[in-house]
Amino acid sequence: AGKTTAMHHLRKHLEDKGFRVILVPELPTQLIHSGVMIMMKDFSLTDVIYFQCRLIEYQIATERYYMDIARMNKVKTVVICDRGVVDPRAYVTEDIYQSMLDLKGWTRCHLRDTHYDAVIFMETAACGAEDFYTL
Repeated sequence: AGKTTAMHHLRKHLEDKGFRVILVPELPTQLIHSGVMIMMKDFSLTDVIYFQCRLIEYQIATERYYMDIARMNKVKTVVICDRGVVDPRAYVTEDIYQSMLDLKGWTRCHLRDTHYDAVIFMETAACGAEDFYTL
């Protein structure tokens, strides 16, 4: 059981408590399904920073859209994001991530704390068991 299973359990639990639950989809997967090929290994450093900053901006805009919809519902609603604005950190070095933050005038805490009431960080079961997981 992983992230998707956990999200569905959380959704069911919240719905059983009377909440409407809105799931914000994982944006990189949407990009891939739209035909966008994300091959950062072929990007220049400038392109990596630009791409990741744009991804965060897309995430922010998408989350705002879903939050606006939730407010319009006029019922108790919980919005769950499959991924969040701090996720791109997992795909770049600390130096590149800091360059992104500096470029946009963001901080990690600001991104996290101004967008979410709660954050759940999950670690893959593959950590430490790479021999059992292949692409």
